[in-house]
Order: sequence, then C-alpha cells, then structure tokens
Amino acid sequence: MAARKVSVVFLFLLIGTLELAAQPGVSSGMTHYAKVQVFRLKAWTRMTGNQWRDIIYRFSEFQDGRITLREGYSPEHPLKLNYNIHLDRVEFLSEEGDTNVFNNSSQIKSITIGTQFFYNDYPSGYIEKINQTTVALGAKHHLKMMFESNNGELFNATDWNLPTTRLDRLYVRQDEFFFIDEQETIYKATLPSILKIYSSHRNEVKRYVKKNNIDFKNKEDLLRLLNFCQLLSSRQMRFISSEKII
Repeated sequence: MAARKVSVVFLFLLIGTLELAAQPGVSSGMTHYAKVQVFRLKAWTRMTGNQWRDIIYRFSEFQDGRITLREGYSPEHPLKLNYNIHLDRVEFLSEEGDTNVFNNSSQIKSITIGTQFFYNDYPSGYIEKINQTTVALGAKHHLKMMFESNNGELFNATDWNLPTTRLDRLYVRQDEFFFIDEQETIYKATLPSILKIYSSHRNEVKRYVKKNNIDFKNKEDLLRLLNFCQLLSSRQMRFISSEKII
C-alpha cells in the first residue's frame, strides 16, 4: 500500500494538465514521398479532430505504457501513453479521459509505449529504438508544416491554428536517425560515428559502406549496416573464444 502511494506521488510531481483546443482537422489522406510521410490538407477544407490526432501523434491510439526515472525507479501505476511528435513530448490519459503531459521530463530516463521503447535524450527530446541489435538504431521524429502554392512551390509555415486558407497545407513527418550503443550512449547516424563505435573493424565497415552505397538518412540501409556490424563482432567473439579453448 505504501509503495502504491509513492507511485502516485511521483506521478503527481511529473504531471501537468494539458488543455488541447478543438482542432479543425485532414481532407485527402496520406501520400508517401522519398524518406518523408506527408499529410495533405486541401485548401478550403477542414479536418476532424481524429484526423488531426493521426498527424501529430506517433500512435493512432493511446496505449498501455510505463515510465522509468533516471534513478531507476519505475512507478507501477498503469498509464495510457502516446508520443506527441508536434510538441516532442509524451502525454497520457487521466482516468477521466483528459490529456496530460509530464512536466519534469528531465527526471525521465525512458518510456515504453505498447511494444515501442523511447529514450529521453534530454533536452533534445525522445528517440525511439527501432531494432534490437547490440548497437541499435534510434529515430527522432520531426513534424513540420508547409504551404503549397498553386504552381507547386513549397514554403515553411508556422501557423498551427489551422484556419481555412486558399493554399494546401502539407504536414511533413520525417525521421532523424541515431546509433545507440550498449551503454545507451547516443550518436548521430553518420559514418564517423559508426567507425568510432566499431573502431576494431574500421576498415571492414568502411568497405561495406562504400560497396553498398549506404545512405545514412535511409532506415533500411542503416538497419542492414548494423546487422553487418553485429555479424563482424560475433565473428570476432567466436574467434577469441576458440583461441582460449586452444
């Protein structure tokens, strides 16, 4: 019973109520561009609240989740969580169905939402763990809004109030990639980073990157690269083990 009270107190200290104004929300659905996901709102149309949530949230519904604090404590109080890409913060639903936000996010080490794991790279924001290799791939999700003129010209927009307009609005979701090592140190997904992490296999990694024309902004390329690097490490460990036996 005492542990239950501590959990509730910790959550109370982390929580702040977030008031979301009713948002006009998307008309024509979603299209895919190279390396980005684009939601289009046609000029003179309005979108529903559900469609607006599909744009700004990582998941279509709030899911069972869990937070872990930096001192290692993880409250057992059950939460329904979602990640707000637009505001770069994790939100949860109260028992009354209100949307709330964690205020003291610096205290949070990581969050699990459904089956997905997020590191809190404070103050830069949350990074989602994509795979389970020894050195994992992480993605920071970005969302920006742009206007598209009648001649197809694109330009940035900062007005998120979504009034009707004569121009199409494009909501562009794009990922920035990172490498996460065994000590949970986070590196930008670049060639120098992967060579630093796998310094003992520097030449092999460089050859693989060049031969396979690895694009460090492409998720599938990065997953293949990390699988290759893990295979190199596994071969080295097997070699070391066999030497010890001999």
